[in-house]
Amino acid sequence: MLLRQPNIQGQLTIPKEFLKQIGFDPKHDYFDIELKEDTIILKPVTVEPKFSDEELKKMERLFNDPANKGKVYSSAAEGLTALRRMMKKK
Repeated sequence: MLLRQPNIQGQLTIPKEFLKQIGFDPKHDYFDIELKEDTIILKPVTVEPKFSDEELKKMERLFNDPANKGKVYSSAAEGLTALRRMMKKK
């Protein structure tokens, strides 16, 4: 058992050795946090990227294209739909 005191904001640091043992990758992994009675449970979760590297590069070209400058969408969903349409065209 390892005793840790939270900082003033209530945050705890998980020792790097513990993260290594469970194969935690801070660039891609998150923790699912659950409270069961008087116990806090942390479960490592890997989050897959929504877009591939190729799609991200294509999006960057679209964003930098002067023809697309100044476009405004009423919601994130509408913007994402428009972006997907543009990606299919180019």
